[in-house]
Amino acid sequence: MSIIDPYQHIVVEHQYSHIFTVTVRKATNVTKGAIGDMLDTPDPYVELFIPSAPDCRKRTKHFNNDVNPVWNETFEFILDPNQENVLEVTLMDANYVMDETLGTSTFPISSLKLGEKKEVQLTFNDVTEMTLEMSLEVCSSTDLRFSMALCDEEKKFRQQRKDNIMQSMRSFLGEENSKNLTSSRDVPVIAILGSGGGFRAMVGFAGVMKALYESGILDCATYIAGLSGSTWYMSTLYSHPDFPEKGPKEINQELMNSVSHNPLLLLTPQKVKRYIEALWNKKSSGQPVTFTDIFGMLIGETLIHDRMDSTLSNMKEKVNNAQCALPLFTCLHVKPDVSELMFADWVEFSPYEIGMAKYGTFMSPDLFGSKFFMGTVVKKYSENPLHFLMGVWGSAFSILFNRVLGVSNSQNKGPTMEEELGNI
Repeated sequence: MSIIDPYQHIVVEHQYSHIFTVTVRKATNVTKGAIGDMLDTPDPYVELFIPSAPDCRKRTKHFNNDVNPVWNETFEFILDPNQENVLEVTLMDANYVMDETLGTSTFPISSLKLGEKKEVQLTFNDVTEMTLEMSLEVCSSTDLRFSMALCDEEKKFRQQRKDNIMQSMRSFLGEENSKNLTSSRDVPVIAILGSGGGFRAMVGFAGVMKALYESGILDCATYIAGLSGSTWYMSTLYSHPDFPEKGPKEINQELMNSVSHNPLLLLTPQKVKRYIEALWNKKSSGQPVTFTDIFGMLIGETLIHDRMDSTLSNMKEKVNNAQCALPLFTCLHVKPDVSELMFADWVEFSPYEIGMAKYGTFMSPDLFGSKFFMGTVVKKYSENPLHFLMGVWGSAFSILFNRVLGVSNSQNKGPTMEEELGNI
Protein backbone atom coordinates (compact mmCIF):
# COMPACT_ATOMS: atom_id res chain seq x y z
CA MET A 1 0.00 0.00 0.00
CA SER A 2 1.44 3.36 -0.98
CA ILE A 3 2.06 6.01 1.64
CA ILE A 4 -0.20 9.07 1.27
CA ASP A 5 1.54 12.41 1.63
CA PRO A 6 -1.01 14.78 3.24
CA TYR A 7 0.72 17.80 1.71
CA GLN A 8 1.12 16.60 -1.86
CA HIS A 9 -2.23 18.10 -2.90
CA ILE A 10 -1.47 21.55 -1.44
CA VAL A 11 -0.33 23.67 -4.36
CA VAL A 12 2.13 26.50 -3.69
CA GLU A 13 1.41 29.11 -6.34
CA HIS A 14 4.34 30.43 -8.30
CA GLN A 15 4.55 32.71 -11.30
CA TYR A 16 7.11 31.64 -13.85
CA SER A 17 9.59 34.03 -15.40
CA HIS A 18 10.48 34.37 -19.06
CA ILE A 19 13.82 33.55 -20.66
CA PHE A 20 14.79 36.07 -23.32
CA THR A 21 17.58 34.83 -25.58
CA VAL A 22 19.56 37.18 -27.81
CA THR A 23 22.17 36.11 -30.34
CA VAL A 24 24.28 38.95 -31.72
CA ARG A 25 25.11 37.72 -35.20
CA LYS A 26 27.00 40.41 -37.09
CA ALA A 27 27.24 44.04 -38.16
CA THR A 28 28.15 45.63 -41.48
CA ASN A 29 29.63 49.01 -42.35
CA VAL A 30 30.50 49.99 -38.79
CA THR A 31 31.52 53.63 -38.88
CA LYS A 32 32.75 56.37 -36.59
CA GLY A 33 31.71 59.04 -39.04
CA ALA A 34 33.57 60.43 -42.03
CA ILE A 35 36.24 62.22 -40.01
CA GLY A 36 36.52 59.48 -37.36
CA ASP A 37 37.07 56.78 -39.99
CA MET A 38 39.98 58.73 -41.46
CA LEU A 39 41.67 58.84 -38.07
CA ASP A 40 40.98 55.30 -36.86
CA THR A 41 39.28 52.05 -37.86
CA PRO A 42 36.56 51.00 -35.37
CA ASP A 43 37.13 48.21 -32.81
CA PRO A 44 33.45 47.34 -32.36
CA TYR A 45 31.57 45.46 -29.67
CA VAL A 46 27.92 45.37 -28.57
CA GLU A 47 26.36 46.13 -25.19
CA LEU A 48 22.94 44.69 -24.32
CA PHE A 49 20.97 46.35 -21.53
CA ILE A 50 17.53 45.53 -20.09
CA PRO A 51 16.84 47.83 -17.08
CA SER A 52 14.14 45.54 -15.65
CA ALA A 53 16.30 42.38 -15.68
CA PRO A 54 18.30 41.35 -12.58
CA ASP A 55 21.46 40.63 -14.58
CA CYS A 56 20.76 43.63 -16.75
CA ARG A 57 23.95 44.37 -18.71
CA LYS A 58 25.97 42.08 -21.00
CA ARG A 59 28.44 42.61 -23.83
CA THR A 60 30.21 40.85 -26.66
CA LYS A 61 33.94 40.67 -27.23
CA HIS A 62 35.50 43.37 -29.41
CA PHE A 63 37.29 43.01 -32.73
CA ASN A 64 40.27 45.18 -33.61
CA ASN A 65 40.04 47.20 -36.83
CA ASP A 66 36.98 45.41 -38.21
CA VAL A 67 34.09 47.24 -39.89
CA ASN A 68 32.18 44.02 -40.63
CA PRO A 69 32.44 42.02 -37.39
CA VAL A 70 30.81 38.60 -36.92
CA TRP A 71 30.15 37.80 -33.24
CA ASN A 72 27.64 34.92 -33.08
CA GLU A 73 27.45 35.31 -29.29
CA THR A 74 24.34 34.26 -27.37
CA PHE A 75 23.06 35.81 -24.13
CA GLU A 76 20.15 35.01 -21.83
CA PHE A 77 18.10 37.33 -19.62
CA ILE A 78 15.56 36.32 -16.97
CA LEU A 79 12.53 38.62 -17.21
CA ASP A 80 9.40 39.37 -15.22
CA PRO A 81 6.51 39.13 -17.72
CA ASN A 82 4.51 41.68 -15.70
CA GLN A 83 7.01 44.45 -16.41
CA GLU A 84 7.60 46.50 -19.52
CA ASN A 85 10.85 44.98 -20.79
CA VAL A 86 12.85 46.89 -23.39
CA LEU A 87 16.18 45.83 -24.87
CA GLU A 88 18.73 48.61 -25.41
CA VAL A 89 21.43 47.72 -27.95
CA THR A 90 24.50 49.94 -27.99
CA LEU A 91 27.25 49.71 -30.58
CA MET A 92 30.57 50.62 -28.97
CA ASP A 93 34.12 51.31 -30.11
CA ALA A 94 36.83 49.96 -27.80
CA ASN A 95 39.67 52.37 -26.98
CA TYR A 96 42.62 52.34 -24.59
CA VAL A 97 41.44 55.34 -22.57
CA MET A 98 37.65 55.58 -22.95
CA ASP A 99 35.27 53.57 -25.10
CA GLU A 100 33.15 55.52 -27.56
CA THR A 101 29.43 55.08 -28.20
CA LEU A 102 28.71 54.72 -31.92
CA GLY A 103 24.94 54.38 -31.66
CA THR A 104 22.01 53.07 -29.62
CA SER A 105 18.78 51.35 -30.64
CA THR A 106 15.90 49.83 -28.67
CA PHE A 107 13.62 46.84 -29.16
CA PRO A 108 10.33 46.25 -27.26
CA ILE A 109 10.49 42.67 -26.02
CA SER A 110 6.71 42.59 -25.59
CA SER A 111 6.42 42.50 -29.40
CA LEU A 112 7.80 38.94 -29.32
CA LYS A 113 5.37 36.06 -28.93
CA LEU A 114 6.14 33.16 -26.59
CA GLY A 115 7.93 30.41 -28.48
CA GLU A 116 8.72 32.71 -31.40
CA LYS A 117 12.23 33.02 -32.82
CA LYS A 118 12.76 36.24 -34.74
CA GLU A 119 15.58 37.81 -36.71
CA VAL A 120 15.83 41.55 -36.12
CA GLN A 121 17.74 44.15 -38.12
CA LEU A 122 18.84 47.32 -36.33
CA THR A 123 20.25 50.40 -38.03
CA PHE A 124 22.86 52.75 -36.54
CA ASN A 125 23.92 56.08 -38.07
CA ASP A 126 21.85 55.31 -41.20
CA VAL A 127 24.59 53.07 -42.64
CA THR A 128 25.48 50.41 -40.05
CA GLU A 129 23.26 47.31 -40.08
CA MET A 130 23.25 44.85 -37.18
CA THR A 131 21.62 41.41 -37.22
CA LEU A 132 20.28 39.85 -34.04
CA GLU A 133 18.26 36.72 -33.38
CA MET A 134 15.79 36.78 -30.49
CA SER A 135 13.44 34.33 -28.81
CA LEU A 136 11.17 34.33 -25.77
CA GLU A 137 10.30 31.23 -23.73
CA VAL A 138 8.61 30.45 -20.42
CA CYS A 139 11.08 29.37 -17.73
CA SER A 140 9.15 26.27 -16.69
CA SER A 141 11.87 24.88 -14.42
CA THR A 142 13.15 26.83 -11.44
CA ASP A 143 16.01 26.43 -9.00
CA LEU A 144 13.60 26.55 -6.07
CA ARG A 145 11.17 23.84 -5.02
CA PHE A 146 7.67 25.14 -4.35
CA SER A 147 5.80 22.61 -2.23
CA MET A 148 4.52 21.87 1.25
CA ALA A 149 5.65 18.25 0.94
CA LEU A 150 9.01 16.78 1.89
CA CYS A 151 11.65 16.52 -0.81
CA ASP A 152 12.21 13.14 -2.47
CA GLU A 153 15.56 12.67 -0.73
CA GLU A 154 14.02 13.11 2.71
CA LYS A 155 11.14 10.76 1.86
CA LYS A 156 13.65 8.12 0.83
CA PHE A 157 15.64 8.74 4.01
CA ARG A 158 12.56 8.34 6.20
CA GLN A 159 11.66 5.01 4.67
CA GLN A 160 15.20 3.67 5.07
CA ARG A 161 15.40 5.08 8.58
CA LYS A 162 12.19 3.31 9.59
CA ASP A 163 13.70 -0.02 8.60
CA ASN A 164 16.81 0.71 10.67
CA ILE A 165 14.81 2.02 13.63
CA MET A 166 12.61 -1.08 13.72
CA GLN A 167 15.66 -3.23 14.41
CA SER A 168 16.99 -0.75 16.97
CA MET A 169 13.66 -0.54 18.81
CA ARG A 170 13.37 -4.32 19.00
CA SER A 171 16.83 -4.43 20.54
CA PHE A 172 16.07 -1.54 22.92
CA LEU A 173 12.60 -2.68 24.04
CA GLY A 174 13.24 -6.40 24.13
CA GLU A 175 11.30 -9.19 22.48
CA GLU A 176 8.27 -9.03 24.78
CA ASN A 177 7.72 -5.25 24.54
CA SER A 178 8.28 -5.08 20.78
CA LYS A 179 6.09 -7.98 19.69
CA ASN A 180 3.56 -5.57 18.11
CA LEU A 181 6.32 -3.97 16.05
CA THR A 182 5.82 -6.14 12.98
CA SER A 183 6.61 -3.77 10.10
CA SER A 184 8.18 -0.38 9.40
CA ARG A 185 4.68 1.12 9.28
CA ASP A 186 4.47 0.60 13.04
CA VAL A 187 7.62 2.63 13.70
CA PRO A 188 6.91 6.04 15.31
CA VAL A 189 8.68 9.21 14.22
CA ILE A 190 10.86 10.27 17.15
CA ALA A 191 12.59 13.66 17.20
CA ILE A 192 15.21 14.90 19.65
CA LEU A 193 15.09 18.66 20.24
CA GLY A 194 17.87 20.86 21.57
CA SER A 195 17.28 24.33 22.98
CA GLY A 196 19.21 27.55 22.46
CA GLY A 197 21.53 29.32 24.86
CA GLY A 198 25.00 29.52 23.35
CA PHE A 199 27.87 27.50 24.83
CA ARG A 200 25.76 26.55 27.84
CA ALA A 201 23.16 24.89 25.61
CA MET A 202 25.90 23.26 23.55
CA VAL A 203 27.54 21.69 26.60
CA GLY A 204 24.19 20.53 27.98
CA PHE A 205 23.17 19.01 24.66
CA ALA A 206 26.53 17.25 24.42
CA GLY A 207 25.76 15.43 27.68
CA VAL A 208 22.25 14.55 26.55
CA MET A 209 23.47 13.16 23.22
CA LYS A 210 26.10 11.06 24.96
CA ALA A 211 23.45 9.52 27.24
CA LEU A 212 21.04 8.91 24.34
CA TYR A 213 23.79 7.32 22.27
CA GLU A 214 24.97 4.99 25.02
CA SER A 215 21.42 3.97 25.98
CA GLY A 216 20.48 3.15 22.39
CA ILE A 217 17.68 5.74 22.20
CA LEU A 218 19.59 7.79 19.63
CA ASP A 219 19.36 4.87 17.20
CA CYS A 220 15.56 5.06 17.49
CA ALA A 221 15.33 8.74 16.46
CA THR A 222 14.39 9.98 12.99
CA TYR A 223 15.32 13.63 13.52
CA ILE A 224 17.64 15.70 15.69
CA ALA A 225 16.69 19.39 15.69
CA GLY A 226 18.11 22.41 17.43
CA LEU A 227 18.79 26.12 17.42
CA SER A 228 21.63 28.34 18.59
CA GLY A 229 24.03 26.45 20.86
CA SER A 230 22.44 23.07 20.13
CA THR A 231 23.15 23.53 16.42
CA TRP A 232 26.80 24.16 17.23
CA TYR A 233 27.04 20.76 18.87
CA MET A 234 25.11 19.12 16.02
CA SER A 235 27.50 20.75 13.53
CA THR A 236 30.52 19.53 15.49
CA LEU A 237 29.09 16.01 15.65
CA TYR A 238 27.90 15.60 12.06
CA SER A 239 30.94 17.26 10.48
CA HIS A 240 33.32 14.96 12.37
CA PRO A 241 34.93 12.52 9.90
CA ASP A 242 34.67 9.58 12.34
CA PHE A 243 31.01 10.01 13.31
CA PRO A 244 28.96 7.79 13.81
CA GLU A 245 31.69 5.13 14.13
CA LYS A 246 33.11 7.30 16.90
CA GLY A 247 30.39 8.22 19.39
CA PRO A 248 29.63 11.42 21.33
CA LYS A 249 31.82 10.29 24.24
CA GLU A 250 35.04 10.55 22.22
CA ILE A 251 33.90 13.60 20.26
CA ASN A 252 32.83 15.36 23.47
CA GLN A 253 36.37 14.99 24.77
CA GLU A 254 37.68 16.75 21.66
CA LEU A 255 35.01 19.42 22.10
CA MET A 256 36.03 19.97 25.72
CA ASN A 257 39.63 20.51 24.67
CA SER A 258 38.51 22.99 22.00
CA VAL A 259 36.42 25.18 24.29
CA SER A 260 39.07 25.09 27.04
CA HIS A 261 41.56 27.08 24.97
CA ASN A 262 42.19 30.74 25.69
CA PRO A 263 39.79 32.74 23.45
CA LEU A 264 42.58 35.24 22.76
CA LEU A 265 44.21 32.52 20.63
CA LEU A 266 41.45 33.20 18.10
CA LEU A 267 42.98 36.64 17.50
CA THR A 268 46.59 35.77 16.70
CA PRO A 269 48.06 37.66 13.71
CA GLN A 270 48.02 34.53 11.54
CA LYS A 271 44.33 33.86 12.22
CA VAL A 272 43.29 37.49 11.85
CA LYS A 273 45.08 37.56 8.51
CA ARG A 274 43.14 34.45 7.45
CA TYR A 275 39.84 36.01 8.56
CA ILE A 276 40.52 39.18 6.58
CA GLU A 277 41.47 37.23 3.46
CA ALA A 278 38.28 35.16 3.66
CA LEU A 279 36.12 38.25 4.16
CA TRP A 280 37.85 40.08 1.32
CA ASN A 281 37.40 37.14 -1.06
CA LYS A 282 33.71 36.98 -0.22
CA LYS A 283 33.22 40.71 -0.71
CA SER A 284 35.18 40.64 -3.99
CA SER A 285 32.85 37.96 -5.35
CA GLY A 286 29.89 40.31 -4.87
CA GLN A 287 28.47 38.87 -1.65
CA PRO A 288 27.67 41.01 1.39
CA VAL A 289 29.93 40.74 4.42
CA THR A 290 28.24 41.13 7.81
CA PHE A 291 28.78 40.53 11.51
CA THR A 292 27.54 36.97 10.94
CA ASP A 293 30.66 36.19 8.89
CA ILE A 294 32.98 37.28 11.69
CA PHE A 295 30.93 35.60 14.41
CA GLY A 296 30.76 32.39 12.37
CA MET A 297 34.53 32.35 11.86
CA LEU A 298 35.16 32.68 15.58
CA ILE A 299 32.67 29.92 16.42
CA GLY A 300 34.06 27.69 13.67
CA GLU A 301 37.66 28.28 14.69
CA THR A 302 36.72 27.30 18.24
CA LEU A 303 34.69 24.16 17.51
CA ILE A 304 35.66 22.83 14.05
CA HIS A 305 39.05 24.45 13.45
CA ASP A 306 40.36 21.42 11.54
CA ARG A 307 37.43 21.33 9.10
CA MET A 308 36.66 24.96 8.32
CA ASP A 309 36.02 24.03 4.68
CA SER A 310 33.20 21.65 5.62
CA THR A 311 29.71 22.44 4.28
CA LEU A 312 26.15 21.49 5.12
CA SER A 313 25.97 19.38 1.95
CA ASN A 314 28.89 17.28 3.22
CA MET A 315 26.61 15.93 5.95
CA LYS A 316 24.67 13.93 3.35
CA GLU A 317 27.23 11.15 3.63
CA LYS A 318 26.18 10.75 7.28
CA VAL A 319 22.50 10.20 6.42
CA ASN A 320 22.34 8.90 2.84
CA ASN A 321 22.02 5.33 4.11
CA ALA A 322 19.85 6.42 7.05
CA GLN A 323 22.60 5.35 9.44
CA CYS A 324 22.02 8.48 11.56
CA ALA A 325 19.07 10.67 12.47
CA LEU A 326 18.56 13.59 10.08
CA PRO A 327 19.86 16.87 11.59
CA LEU A 328 17.59 19.90 11.32
CA PHE A 329 19.01 23.34 12.07
CA THR A 330 16.87 26.44 12.54
CA CYS A 331 17.11 30.21 12.63
CA LEU A 332 14.82 33.22 12.33
CA HIS A 333 14.24 35.30 9.21
CA VAL A 334 13.69 38.93 10.20
CA LYS A 335 13.26 42.27 8.47
CA PRO A 336 15.82 45.07 8.97
CA ASP A 337 13.18 47.70 9.76
CA VAL A 338 10.74 45.58 11.81
CA SER A 339 11.19 44.16 15.30
CA GLU A 340 11.52 40.38 15.42
CA LEU A 341 8.70 40.49 17.97
CA MET A 342 6.42 41.70 15.18
CA PHE A 343 7.81 39.69 12.27
CA ALA A 344 9.90 36.53 12.37
CA ASP A 345 9.71 33.43 10.17
CA TRP A 346 11.44 30.15 10.90
CA VAL A 347 13.99 28.92 8.38
CA GLU A 348 14.98 25.26 8.47
CA PHE A 349 18.25 23.77 7.27
CA SER A 350 19.00 20.12 6.52
CA PRO A 351 21.70 18.40 4.45
CA TYR A 352 19.08 18.03 1.71
CA GLU A 353 17.35 21.42 1.63
CA ILE A 354 17.10 24.89 3.10
CA GLY A 355 13.76 26.63 3.12
CA MET A 356 10.73 28.13 4.80
CA ALA A 357 7.78 25.81 5.33
CA LYS A 358 5.48 28.80 5.86
CA TYR A 359 5.89 29.76 2.20
CA GLY A 360 6.50 26.27 0.83
CA THR A 361 9.82 27.35 -0.69
CA PHE A 362 13.02 25.31 -0.56
CA MET A 363 16.45 25.18 -2.21
CA SER A 364 19.45 22.88 -2.17
CA PRO A 365 22.11 23.93 0.39
CA ASP A 366 24.66 24.87 -2.28
CA LEU A 367 22.32 27.62 -3.56
CA PHE A 368 21.86 29.34 -0.19
CA GLY A 369 23.25 32.86 -0.53
CA SER A 370 23.02 32.97 -4.32
CA LYS A 371 21.00 35.66 -6.11
CA PHE A 372 17.53 34.63 -7.27
CA PHE A 373 14.93 36.21 -9.52
CA MET A 374 11.44 34.69 -9.63
CA GLY A 375 12.77 31.33 -8.51
CA THR A 376 15.74 31.20 -10.88
CA VAL A 377 19.40 31.64 -9.94
CA VAL A 378 20.88 34.63 -11.73
CA LYS A 379 24.17 34.67 -9.82
CA LYS A 380 25.51 31.50 -8.19
CA TYR A 381 28.17 31.65 -5.51
CA SER A 382 30.17 28.89 -3.88
CA GLU A 383 28.37 27.08 -1.07
CA ASN A 384 28.74 28.82 2.27
CA PRO A 385 31.04 26.99 4.70
CA LEU A 386 29.49 25.34 7.72
CA HIS A 387 31.03 27.85 10.13
CA PHE A 388 29.12 30.68 8.40
CA LEU A 389 25.86 28.82 8.97
CA MET A 390 26.86 28.28 12.60
CA GLY A 391 27.01 32.06 12.87
CA VAL A 392 23.57 32.33 11.26
CA TRP A 393 22.13 29.79 13.69
CA GLY A 394 23.74 31.43 16.72
CA SER A 395 21.72 33.60 19.07
CA ALA A 396 24.21 36.48 19.36
CA PHE A 397 23.23 37.88 15.99
CA SER A 398 19.54 38.08 16.87
CA ILE A 399 20.35 39.55 20.29
CA LEU A 400 22.46 42.34 18.79
CA PHE A 401 19.93 42.82 16.02
CA ASN A 402 17.19 43.37 18.57
CA ARG A 403 19.24 46.01 20.41
CA VAL A 404 20.25 47.85 17.22
CA LEU A 405 16.58 48.15 16.28
CA GLY A 406 15.96 49.75 19.67
CA VAL A 407 13.04 47.64 20.84
CA SER A 408 11.69 49.28 23.98
CA ASN A 409 11.50 47.59 27.35
CA SER A 410 7.71 47.69 27.24
CA GLN A 411 7.79 45.48 24.17
CA ASN A 412 10.54 43.17 25.32
CA LYS A 413 10.89 42.88 29.08
CA GLY A 414 13.89 40.64 29.46
CA PRO A 415 17.53 40.54 30.48
CA THR A 416 20.03 43.09 29.24
CA MET A 417 22.33 42.46 26.31
CA GLU A 418 25.23 41.83 28.70
CA GLU A 419 23.21 39.18 30.54
CA GLU A 420 22.15 37.53 27.30
CA LEU A 421 25.65 37.50 25.85
CA GLY A 422 26.86 36.00 29.09
CA ASN A 423 24.99 32.85 28.13
CA ILE A 424 26.93 32.50 24.87
